[in-house]
Amino acid sequence: MADGLTALGWVAGSGRPLDRTTAFFAVRDTTWVVFARLGVLGTRRDRDAPPTPSAVALARAALLHEEPPAPVKSLPAVELTVRLRDVEPPVWRRIVAPERTTLADLHGILQAAMGWQDAHLWLFELDGVRYGEIENMDDFGDPRAVSVGSIADGTSFRYDYDFGDGWEHDIRVENHRTAEAPACLDGARACPPEDCGGAPGYEHLLDVAADPGHPERTELLDWLGGPFDPEAFDAAQATARMRRRRTRRS
Repeated sequence: MADGLTALGWVAGSGRPLDRTTAFFAVRDTTWVVFARLGVLGTRRDRDAPPTPSAVALARAALLHEEPPAPVKSLPAVELTVRLRDVEPPVWRRIVAPERTTLADLHGILQAAMGWQDAHLWLFELDGVRYGEIENMDDFGDPRAVSVGSIADGTSFRYDYDFGDGWEHDIRVENHRTAEAPACLDGARACPPEDCGGAPGYEHLLDVAADPGHPERTELLDWLGGPFDPEAFDAAQATARMRRRRTRRS
């Protein structure tokens, strides 16, 4: 590596060829700056967010001597904040979705971002109109007819999932921007388990799970299939779920 850098014109301050140690630190520091500029290491605002797909592909090409990927086009997109109602500390996500995403598509993105299993009915309520795909509900608007790109910045609307448990989500359109693909930029806390009884049932579940001496704890852990960590959240995993779901729908 030192000989290669010298051949490219890299020399030490003394004018001598680089030794191995100097060459290593020169390449390390330069690579760090390049990857940061490419977005592989995140941005100052979103330093914990997953890198973009094109940044990952470009990094792989550089490190593994693969053919560089074709450029990925950034598309007009919308940044949304999603918060689950009646749960404290809050369960929330900050996501980005292409402007062409319909409310029907957004349902799938929210399921993946939050961690739900898409096993129940759902609806959106926007500007006093309810949208959903529910039989015998003729007064519902078509969720395929409204795109998130048509919703103004600062608008808040509601997403309901599982009418029995009654999970309600507050969604706010933060801004219009660009993005290469749907992604989860940030968030906190795990999605509650399906069919746990809504917010009151989830609160009881957490109390039981946290008490080793509680008489219901063994039965609860059997139902959960093991320990449950309410603090667990990984934006990269949420993004991967969102993109797998988009691929299946394509």
